[in-house]
This record gives sequence, C-alpha cells and structure tokens, in this order.
Amino acid sequence: MAPALLLDEGLGLVNRTSSSTRTLVVGCGNLLRGDDAVGPVLVRHLAALGTPPGVRLADGGTAGMDVAFAMRGQDTVVVVDASTGSGHPAGTLYRVPGERLEHGRAEVENAYARAVPAEGNPVAQAVLADVFEVRDRVWRGIGMIPRSGWQLAPRWRDYDAEHRFDVAAVTAPESSLCRSGEVLQGLIKPSECSAFGKECTPRRPLGATMVSNEGACAAYFQYRRLEPVTITARPEVVGV
Repeated sequence: MAPALLLDEGLGLVNRTSSSTRTLVVGCGNLLRGDDAVGPVLVRHLAALGTPPGVRLADGGTAGMDVAFAMRGQDTVVVVDASTGSGHPAGTLYRVPGERLEHGRAEVENAYARAVPAEGNPVAQAVLADVFEVRDRVWRGIGMIPRSGWQLAPRWRDYDAEHRFDVAAVTAPESSLCRSGEVLQGLIKPSECSAFGKECTPRRPLGATMVSNEGACAAYFQYRRLEPVTITARPEVVGV
C-alpha cells in the first residue's frame, strides 16, 4: 500500500493563493508497472509546471483511504488513472459520470455496459434467489442495517449452521473505545481514534478494521501512518 503523497504539503510546488474553487487532481497508479504509472507521473509533471490558484495535486499511488480523505471538502476532483480492456487506442480519455454525486443522488450506474448487460446474469440471479433470502443484519461497528444481509432459504435450512446449532442468541460485545464503524464509513482516519495504537493493535484488536490485514486500521498501524508525513524533497519525475 503506497501512502498518498500530497505534493503541496510543505513543498510550495503549488500556488497557494486563495481561491473560491477547490480542485484536487489525483494521480493513481503503480510506478513499478510501466504505463500504469501514468497518474503519478502526470501529477509530478504538473507540480513541476505549477498550477492555478485553488488547485491541489495528490500522488495517490495505490493508496485508498488517504486519497479518499484528501477528497473531502473539494468542489472538483479529477482522477487520472490507466485502464485496460476498453478496446480503444492507448491514450483514449474517459469521463466517469459524476452527476449523481453532484446532485446528491444515491444510485447504481453500470460503467461496464460493453461487458455487463443491464439485466445482469439471469442464471446466477436464479441460483441466488433459490438458495438465499434477504434479512436484516448487524454489522460490526455500524449496527443493524435493514435488509442488508442474506440467510439460507427455508428449503436449505438443514444446511444453515445458525439453525442447526441454535447460535442465534450468541452475541459478540463490541468495545466502547472502538470507532471502527466511523472508519468504515470514511468519517475519521484510523489515527483519529483514541484507542488506535494503544488499547487497539493488530495483536489486541478491538474492531474489524484492525483484525484484518487489509483493514484500514491495520494498514495504518503497519505502515506507521500515525502522524502526517513531512515531505522534505521535491519528488523525482519517473518516466514510463
């Protein structure tokens, strides 16, 4: 996991004059994988050239959470990344529709219509409908979300461990110190939890995001993202 490197933090690479518009340009990609590095390389070039007032640059690398937090409060976010399998020539630019975000709409949009039909996979849907039924579920750190989980349908009940072993009443109490639910929802960074790195560590995890090696809290702990990184040198532009 490569931490996001905010090029305007402490470097003076970007014109910091105040502006009523806040724009973030994020370059995503892996510098070790040839053309996949187009995003990080581009933001480094932009940093060298200078940007207009109100524009910030972020080398997102292969990070996730850091980039997501960097997007908070921005009016416009431009993501530069490479993709494969489109069938179009190299260098083709795509615009990912963002109208639903701009207007506060929460909906699903098919961005892969060339490969995924609007009706989905009817064979897979039939299997799921036969085996499972929707139910309310409790999610660690978040709580009850209506109709957010599955359980085996009645005709498959003999294979349901919850039914066969009568464990429905078994609960796992959660720590009052843990704020993993807020981390999962992107409301806080792992290091903003008072238990992070103290009462809560990978050896003694309090929440789901510290239990898994891929959890945000475990990643922050592993890579020592306890304090903001101070950048002391201009990043070198790496060619592809």
